[in-house]
Amino acid sequence: MKKRGLAWLLAGTMALTSLAGFPNTVPAEETGDASLVISQESIADSIPIAIDQEVSGMITENDGLFYYRIDIPSSGFLSLEAQAKMEYIKYVFYDQDANDLWHENPKWNATSQISSLQYDFVLNKGTYYFLVKKDGSHTGEYAFTFHFETADETYEEPEYGNDNTNDAAHLMEENETYRGLIAQNDYVDFYRFELPSSGTVHFLGTADMEYIYYKLYDETIEEIKHWNPHWNSTAKKSVVDEPMYLTSGTYYIGVSKDGYRYGTYELCYSFESANESFPQPQGGSDNGIDKANAIQLNKEYKGFIAWNDDTDCYAFRIGKDSHLTVKAEAYMEYIYYKIYDVNGTQMKSWNPKKNDVLGKSMLSEEIDLSTGDYFFTVSRDGYRYGNYNFSINDGSSEIEPVDPDPDDPEPANEEIAEIEAAKTAIATVKGAKKKLLVSFVPLAIDNVMYEVRFRQGKGSWKTRETADTIVTIKNLKKKKTYVVQVRPFKEISGTKYYGQWSDEKRAKTK
Repeated sequence: MKKRGLAWLLAGTMALTSLAGFPNTVPAEETGDASLVISQESIADSIPIAIDQEVSGMITENDGLFYYRIDIPSSGFLSLEAQAKMEYIKYVFYDQDANDLWHENPKWNATSQISSLQYDFVLNKGTYYFLVKKDGSHTGEYAFTFHFETADETYEEPEYGNDNTNDAAHLMEENETYRGLIAQNDYVDFYRFELPSSGTVHFLGTADMEYIYYKLYDETIEEIKHWNPHWNSTAKKSVVDEPMYLTSGTYYIGVSKDGYRYGTYELCYSFESANESFPQPQGGSDNGIDKANAIQLNKEYKGFIAWNDDTDCYAFRIGKDSHLTVKAEAYMEYIYYKIYDVNGTQMKSWNPKKNDVLGKSMLSEEIDLSTGDYFFTVSRDGYRYGNYNFSINDGSSEIEPVDPDPDDPEPANEEIAEIEAAKTAIATVKGAKKKLLVSFVPLAIDNVMYEVRFRQGKGSWKTRETADTIVTIKNLKKKKTYVVQVRPFKEISGTKYYGQWSDEKRAKTK
């Protein structure tokens, strides 16, 4: 941080004698005006000063309160250097509402006959006040200077902050770095990120303060996890570098102080989709056998065990008594696979262990089942999360991969049936200034497009077509409630075929 010595201190006591005629003066060469004698009773009488301006004055028997006002152009670090030729003196620093942020009675040096101090403030942009105050009956000359260094925040904040709740969270984009500040008058910042599908978020947070909290929340503002990283005294940094295993949807990161530590931090994330066969909304949609996804024999499926979705259920039917082979791979240390009948009776359970050489667990087990309906479940074991794939094979044909060869497309009638039966779900609808931010669950269908429709009240529907699963609807009326739906469609041989409309979701613009 930039530091400059005080002119009168460097020049010695000769500089102080020049103040004898002015009980409290901001020198004319600093203000550009004639010297001004100040008689002050409150903050309302404060005199403006500038960053790096050397200010000097004198406390007398009759004048003992001197207020100054300083404007900070951005969030950052304000450093105070102050000295006085008196045994006792008091300094107070206020925010714009006259709240006492700091006060100090500096120690007297009997040898130099000077009291001095240096203090660093960590503050948001705004107006602040500095009081030099008589302490007891002591009088004499004083001088001080404020220096400043910006924090270079990505999202500039006013004095008390503008992102202290999830409703005011700043949007984070993938692979972008965001810089923020934990200030003495703003101790928490919120950020928001959107996931188009389930997958792994690689989160990196670094801070130049000894202690700090990072907290992850879902869209209901329920805390999922928090971190309080250790300080590296060599690097002078604390670091969080950890994967997050999450379903699609909106998430929030809260960055907050721990104790009385303040300073800068940086955040960024990257995302790796799990490419699930059945895309999951936040919290999952197939956590019980009553919500199981229907699967076929001899076909491979992909899934994902997330922090907020730790069980996936699948339903399958056997037309005749069969000898089945269950094959599965998982990129986590432990995992459970189980088979149940329609009565909920467990038929079989497997708990394979990770092969450290292969970096995954492998399962290949046989089971005899009679004609009927069954459920296959995949669930976490302990605190292990990640990707898995499986197939249940009756030996009648080769296992069909999830993603067919693009050079061997399905017949048009099967494509049409697939898209007409398809239905997605809206993950989030957020209101912003005269616009809506809409995200929905992507479908694992080649070349799929989406039609989003919206209306205010009982008005007529308006539509948008998009290939993205995060859409901004602009030019809306402010402070109005809109209803939104989405459906998939696909163009086959020059004709558009449409899937099912999602359930409605509502949001109010700002």
